[in-house]
Amino acid sequence: MFSSLTYLMVIAALAISDAQDWDQDDDPTIVGGTAHPCYRECNGSEPMDCFYDWRVAQKTTMSMECGNCPLVAADCYNKGCITGGGHVRTAIAVNGRIPGPSVLVCEGDRVEVLVRNQLKSEALTIHWHGVHQFISPFSDGVPYINQLPIPPTSSFTYTWMAEPRGTHIWHGHTGFQEAEGLFGPVVIRSNETEQIRSLYDTDLPQHTAIIWHWYPKPSQEVLVPTLMRNGSLFGYGFTINGKAAFKTFANPKMPGKNFTTEREVFNVVSGLRHRFRIIYNSAIYCPLQISVDNHTLTMISSDTSPFEPVDVDSFMMEAGERFDFVLSTLENATGCFWMRIRALGDCDDTKSSVHERAFVCYGGAEPNEERMPPVSYELAERIGKVLNPVQTATYNYSGYGDLVDLIDLDSTEEDDVDYQLYNGKPNVTIYIQVHSRPYDKTIAYPGPWHQFNNVTFKFPGPEFMNYLATGRVAEGYELSLCNETTKMKYCTGDYCACTLTEKIPTGSLVEMVLVDISWERKQDHPIHLHGYTFHVVGQGLLNQSQTMEDIKALNEADRLPKKLTRAVAKDSAGVPNRGWMALRFLADNSGVWMFHCHVTNHVEMGMALLLQVGDREEIIKHCDSDFNSKQCSGWYSPYTLAGSSQSIAGPLTVLLAMLTIGFHYENIFN
Repeated sequence: MFSSLTYLMVIAALAISDAQDWDQDDDPTIVGGTAHPCYRECNGSEPMDCFYDWRVAQKTTMSMECGNCPLVAADCYNKGCITGGGHVRTAIAVNGRIPGPSVLVCEGDRVEVLVRNQLKSEALTIHWHGVHQFISPFSDGVPYINQLPIPPTSSFTYTWMAEPRGTHIWHGHTGFQEAEGLFGPVVIRSNETEQIRSLYDTDLPQHTAIIWHWYPKPSQEVLVPTLMRNGSLFGYGFTINGKAAFKTFANPKMPGKNFTTEREVFNVVSGLRHRFRIIYNSAIYCPLQISVDNHTLTMISSDTSPFEPVDVDSFMMEAGERFDFVLSTLENATGCFWMRIRALGDCDDTKSSVHERAFVCYGGAEPNEERMPPVSYELAERIGKVLNPVQTATYNYSGYGDLVDLIDLDSTEEDDVDYQLYNGKPNVTIYIQVHSRPYDKTIAYPGPWHQFNNVTFKFPGPEFMNYLATGRVAEGYELSLCNETTKMKYCTGDYCACTLTEKIPTGSLVEMVLVDISWERKQDHPIHLHGYTFHVVGQGLLNQSQTMEDIKALNEADRLPKKLTRAVAKDSAGVPNRGWMALRFLADNSGVWMFHCHVTNHVEMGMALLLQVGDREEIIKHCDSDFNSKQCSGWYSPYTLAGSSQSIAGPLTVLLAMLTIGFHYENIFN
């Protein structure tokens, strides 16, 4: 371990090239990140109240604010400049930034975020991905399930407790807004145990990487027409902390010399062990492989939970996942190394061969691509030991060596080591068939529709929230809630669309068994559970003769292999294509929680369901708390807009769920 003076010197050294990225304004509630007083040592001191003031507005990348960027490199760091890899396009930014402000707090802090919608014609919500929202389900950010969307010129205050600790995300949860720039990191630190703290020397915000798929024009302009024509999706590129170099610029005064916008740089110090936090999301199916040239990565945590350290050559990530690793730097190293990112799925070498990179530089070395090793999609593949391999049913991993699946990880959480919370017999078992299913042309859009249990999830309207609050449905409105027994009521032929809901008594031990039967596709489905973490207690591949019913029969006969000791805890994990995954969690957080594929176009096409934990009265009782007084107003208000029950009624139509019911929110003209 290092002295306090050494630690401060390390921070100063690492901050040299990062200063322009942080603290550009004076108001810490707007800037967030390290400028905010809630960013501090999390050593068990008293919790703090952490207020943030966010303005969501449309921005243009490479705007006039960028001056002569990238021909004048300093102009790329002008206040208000969003480079977006060099292309000019509209985007959505918070406080003029993409990514938006970082929320860096300690476990147990009370977080309050005032979100002012300054978009001209779009409503929005923000989800705090990984935050459990215990006692605050109304701040979870799913439109018409946890809150009414925030209309233009209005605002909403999200209030939540910072728990559990871990590497999280905030992002838009309405339509494709997250893919347009409405995202940022949430890092909740805690007074770590010595077992974890002894693994690294530094844990700094400059070593957080938020990786996001990015198109050169608004994502909905690419995705919606393609999906509605049953076309094939192609990936384009990734930004790392908002930076990339997609486009080449020529300078007439310097013939033969090309310029690009800058890539991200991570500064490290030789001889130290740096904790990196990696966050990833994509609107299309493009899982990542990540590695650092000449370095081994010590994987220590994912999402909310630590596990026994595993040394690997690379790791893979699905949309919505987060992984923490320790980079043990080389002794007496100088210069820079590539952090390489290679994407599969809709971004692989049969489509668009998407790869990206960032610099890992020692001692403040100046990054220079001309002095770096060559780059290509093929060179970004790191053969060797890999954590969290994707597409294991179809991808050729020959020559890789060890493949470390989630089921192979051993949790180091104290509760998980004890394992009593999830080792008993489940009170509730839910079986979910995962399928990307095409339909004939009698359906308006033939698909393929991404579904759970052959149901396209239909977002409810505001009458759902009002029903939970009052127990009544207003005359002229209908709830399209369904379950396995009642879903046939909402079918046209064999195509079914409704608000698929599973009701779970509070306190139940829940097991969910998901089985992917999409033999004609090669895509995993990264599922995400709101309000909880779950334990991955089983994972495997199907043989060609196995069906959903076969897996169910094996499970009910206790013949499905399970790991009930120290199973890793996650809130996002990839259900393997042509395979199965078993999850367990204790249902101790009452509310209505979304469970869905985190590939945005998949959830927009209907791969989702709701878990209602507790009865209606138990859920709405949270409104009696002062903690939720502002957030509950919309639940009790009447809904009078014609057709509002259909405003987010079907897949992709969240894009049309705008300008709805604004009178529940604070006016923000001031």
